[in-house]
Amino acid sequence: MNSKSDMRTAKCDRSQAQIRLTHAKKFFDVAELVASEGDAIPESVNVAAALAVLETAHYGVIHVSGPELKSALRNAQALVKFGESSLRR
Repeated sequence: MNSKSDMRTAKCDRSQAQIRLTHAKKFFDVAELVASEGDAIPESVNVAAALAVLETAHYGVIHVSGPELKSALRNAQALVKFGESSLRR
């Protein structure tokens, strides 16, 4: 994952934040679904990780191990929870 100095952010209003959060949730939902196919379709692990990482998916395919996928999913879930928490304020 990226260090804090490598992360990019863009300002947005509350409406744009809600849209971004909705998109992030869907990426995460699909990533979890695809990850569940990992045993039957080994390539699913890489696809799920790309979806979970969200931004990385825009730049191309990434190859990850099973533990890296779990970590990416945990990080994506934390990002979604943070977005939800921020919008509740």
